[in-house]
Amino acid sequence: MKQVGNMKLYSLEEVKDELIGKIGTPERDEHERKVEDALQAYRIGEAIKNA
Repeated sequence: MKQVGNMKLYSLEEVKDELIGKIGTPERDEHERKVEDALQAYRIGEAIKNA
């Protein structure tokens, strides 16, 4: 966390740790797997559109 004036700024990793869980927990692993699956589906869709 970084303090800027009255505001606290958090990195994406800090937010994911707080909301989803630390790296290595089942919930975090499942989330990361779903994100990777969605990205792969997007890339395939883009490749099909471009072909």
